Amino acid sequence: MKKYAQILSLLAANLAHAKVDLLIDNATIISPINQSEVSIKTNHWVSISDGKIIEVSNNLTRPIANTMIDANGLFLIPGLTDSHTHLRTMPGLLKTDNDGKRMQSQFLKRQGANYLYYGVTQVIDPANTAQGIAEFNGQSFSPDAYFCGAMPIYQGYAARGIKYQNLHKHRAYYVHQHDDPSHLSTPAITSLHQAKTAVRRLKKDAQSAPKFL
Repeated sequence: MKKYAQILSLLAANLAHAKVDLLIDNATIISPINQSEVSIKTNHWVSISDGKIIEVSNNLTRPIANTMIDANGLFLIPGLTDSHTHLRTMPGLLKTDNDGKRMQSQFLKRQGANYLYYGVTQVIDPANTAQGIAEFNGQSFSPDAYFCGAMPIYQGYAARGIKYQNLHKHRAYYVHQHDDPSHLSTPAITSLHQAKTAVRRLKKDAQSAPKFL
């Protein structure tokens, strides 16, 4: 028994001194417990290897690390998720703004980095387009993004005020229904907007899921 205890003691010592890829030291670590409670640990360190957390501790003995970050006075939190974003527009920008196009262009270039700066590592966009997705994914520094293709119906939410004959121009994934005024469109356009066909096109455009409106 004594022999086993010695072996375990040696293993523990080796693990404590095992070299890791990254050590974040002196951090205040905030971890969610449930919807209304969080755990707050001050002056703790976190060791990471191969992209995985190895240990969270306030032990005075720290592992050797290839890279060390001193997080004194800083907070360390799990990556945040923004579950409702619109990644191809600038929030609050009015069409009447004289410098609107330039402002939006500059905003979109920095959008991904801005999210990461504030700890957001995952975003969900409930209504985007193939072009919008390509532009966001073209950023070199951005959070993981999941996109939904908005699939409105005629006169439904997100299609209000759009004439039926113009719907395909403004809503790429709109879904044709049997009581739509098909005589205002063409059989070719109507065929493209059958539910299965629209979903296939949506998937091809790198959308993760459909959203019916």
